[in-house]
Amino acid sequence: MKIKKLVSAERGLIQNHEFMGHLLFSLGQPGTVRPDRFGAVYVFNDDVLFPGAYLGMHPHKDTEIITIMLEGNESHADSLGNYQELKPGDVQLISSGTGIRHAGGNLSSEIASRHLQIWVQPDKYMTSPALQLKRRESDNRGRWHLEVSPDGQDGSLIIKQSVWISEGTFSHGDIRYALQSGDNGLLVYVLEGRVSIQNDVSAEKEETLFITGLSEVTFHAGHPCRLLLIETVMNG
Repeated sequence: MKIKKLVSAERGLIQNHEFMGHLLFSLGQPGTVRPDRFGAVYVFNDDVLFPGAYLGMHPHKDTEIITIMLEGNESHADSLGNYQELKPGDVQLISSGTGIRHAGGNLSSEIASRHLQIWVQPDKYMTSPALQLKRRESDNRGRWHLEVSPDGQDGSLIIKQSVWISEGTFSHGDIRYALQSGDNGLLVYVLEGRVSIQNDVSAEKEETLFITGLSEVTFHAGHPCRLLLIETVMNG
């Protein structure tokens, strides 16, 4: 078992007049404690779009792009002719394949919006670009909700990689997560609250744990918490 912890202050920061993003990965920056990637996952940004912010059309290719809405409302438009409005709890997956261009922004001119954006290296290349959307579930407390998987299990969005993304809100107590394979890694991002892992390492809000060498993980929460998990093949 190996657990590496990234505290909130160790995240990277990018900021301009449109948005502010906190980064879990190095994105090629030398001399940082942030890893280059974790399995098939190589971008994880916790982004805030300022009121009225708009990011114009830009391209992607051969990348699986997951957006998880946390706060506010955002727009999405793309070169396939899609238009969507994303609300808190919504999960969007862009399979960029042979190429796609998209744009989006904060629909409010008064309050900021916030989302997580995750980039995954696919196991298939030059596929037809596609867009999927999963709306927020009405009851998301006390259990894991599978948002993304390779096979669409439980109504999850289908990703072109051995990656499973789950989210859960829990009141307290022991919380167990069984990995699909003990050879996979598990990225844990604490959205709210505080948890300890295997009664050993603890993580608080906006801290990250990178876990390898376990087939099941037990979290302990003394108070309400909200967790995002990304299970990934480690040779992706």
